[in-house]
Amino acid sequence: MLSPNPQKDAPPTKIVTRTDSSIDMADFSTPLTALRATAKTQPYATAIKQAHNATTGFRYSDVSYRQFEIDIESTASYWKKTFLPHDIAEQSVIGVCEHRMKICYIFGVYLELVSFKVVASSSNKYPISYGAKEAALRPVSPSVFEFVPLGDDQNAQEHLVELVVPPESPDFPHYSLRDATDGKFHTGDLFLEITLGEYAFKGRDDDWIKMEMALRCDANSIEVDALQCCGDDLIHAVVAIGVGRPSSATVIEPKHYDVLESTEKTRELQLKVLQRITPFHRRRYKHERIEDVNLIFVVPQRPLPRTDTKGNIRRLKVEEQFKQKLDEMFK
Repeated sequence: MLSPNPQKDAPPTKIVTRTDSSIDMADFSTPLTALRATAKTQPYATAIKQAHNATTGFRYSDVSYRQFEIDIESTASYWKKTFLPHDIAEQSVIGVCEHRMKICYIFGVYLELVSFKVVASSSNKYPISYGAKEAALRPVSPSVFEFVPLGDDQNAQEHLVELVVPPESPDFPHYSLRDATDGKFHTGDLFLEITLGEYAFKGRDDDWIKMEMALRCDANSIEVDALQCCGDDLIHAVVAIGVGRPSSATVIEPKHYDVLESTEKTRELQLKVLQRITPFHRRRYKHERIEDVNLIFVVPQRPLPRTDTKGNIRRLKVEEQFKQKLDEMFK
């Protein structure tokens, strides 16, 4: 879910760090007060584009500033009632719920309470699990997790770490899920340590492509950028591929069927997509960039293999389908 962009006349955001759980958010300007100001002046302007899978494929729907404000306040109201019996002050917790996804983001000042579980029977702390996108994750005692670096041969530039749950952790799942080599549970969730003890979520392990020369490519970021740049009028769906290749490639399903009627229309679509994604790719590592229009493959809508449950595109299957074409491109 994308964050709203407060207007220029919205109150400035001030970062305040305090440990007193009785903090009142009305005392200072926050992203929430900025959102409220914009919702008051431009209630029907688009605040975010909500991603979801429709019957016709992957889509973004507009959420207005007013609706976004209502969603936040209703979620915060729920958690306020949950936390008030435990001496957390009103307005000290903000929540954002993604509709139909059963995912709730908690923003608050009492991280020890809302983030981690304590085994002691007298404890009033609750497990809510972690979920860090724009915010950094900071482990707190008595959490029992490990951040294990990935092998250097596949992690030369990003220095990614994986969240691993050891057997002694109270959050250790069923033993059938443990890794056969070390007996631990490898979540597959990757993080980057941005400062000492603070980690930014960098997606799932299968969101990263293992490239030539033992480098990794952030495939998910490439796909997200392409949809943000071209999802409204050019692209229906996109998947990044390129395992073992010197650079990445994308396979796209076009928004409109007529672009496949002729080679000229298909090439025009490829050029438009390349032009829009180029600013993003200029900021990527060399092996992640798509700089050749021939590395943008166009297929009809819905032919790409998808999962039965969520309808997500199966990246490895697409890799197999396009192996010959990639061999020809990089021979």
